[in-house]
Amino acid sequence: MEYIEVGKVIIEAKEHLNDKERLKLTVKGSRSMQGSRIHLRSLFSNLLSNAIKYRQGDTVTVVCSIQDEGEMGCRVEVKDDGQNFDPAEAEIIFLPFRRLKDRKCSGHGLGLTTCHKIAKRHGGEIFAEGKEGKGATFTVILR
Repeated sequence: MEYIEVGKVIIEAKEHLNDKERLKLTVKGSRSMQGSRIHLRSLFSNLLSNAIKYRQGDTVTVVCSIQDEGEMGCRVEVKDDGQNFDPAEAEIIFLPFRRLKDRKCSGHGLGLTTCHKIAKRHGGEIFAEGKEGKGATFTVILR
């Protein structure tokens, strides 16, 4: 573990993406904390990559809001304007090899499982929410 700035790790994650030109990213807020830069970069790369993969048009807009929770760590909300998903599937998408029923994209169903494991490894958790016409929101708690 090392001392990292979460917003910078999110920007690094974007720079490692293949289709980064399709992503309009805004990072709001700041929080420094102890964590694994490599693992957190992987977590945010997976979330950003999914936003690109499930975009509705040529580009997707993602807003990452970092909230300092004091000694409780930080909360990062990753909101996109891409496709939404059925709220009933919000928990199963973190299971290995599980894919949303109506999605026919590349991948093996391990990206969000990896995100879940990394969040847990940092003493936190991850939640997903999909709203009709409003894209998806992933909330990552890190401690």
